[in-house]
Amino acid sequence: MSSSLASSTTTEHEQTQTRWALDDLAAEIINRAHHDQAMSRSTVWRTLDEADLKPHRSVYWLNSHDPDFDAKAHAICQLYVNAPTMYQQGRLVICCDEKTGMQALGRPDPTQPAQPGKPEKRENDYIRHGTRVLITSFVVATGEVIGDLGPTRTSVDFAAHLGHVAGPVPRDPRI
Repeated sequence: MSSSLASSTTTEHEQTQTRWALDDLAAEIINRAHHDQAMSRSTVWRTLDEADLKPHRSVYWLNSHDPDFDAKAHAICQLYVNAPTMYQQGRLVICCDEKTGMQALGRPDPTQPAQPGKPEKRENDYIRHGTRVLITSFVVATGEVIGDLGPTRTSVDFAAHLGHVAGPVPRDPRI
């Protein structure tokens, strides 16, 4: 079997599924092969295993189409590298991010601790307490993290967070 079939997309072979499953791949090979060249499912599996191909698996990746991406990333990384020196000069590097839609879940009964010969027991059921948004800022030179947790992420929420961040920042005309 050629690994080219396993590494191809299913749409290239007029298949309705989005990825090759082992059974679909074996069926495609058998349909293409002459009767004396047909392969069993186990032969297909062994061949894929030997080639370390897993056509049923996929991972996400991000491809930037910005031609200046490398230069921009380098400039940001340099800010992080230079943050301690800049801090000594009275300049701060602070980065900010948010995590939205975090479910606040609780258990109706307390977790029972592990005992000799028995694992910890955690209640399978849970209680939903809504969702929360975490807005955080990271002072790169000191490692300080300043966070605000709330129900929404509006411009008012972000402005309030910036006010929270500005509170501990020393009053210095250079900042």
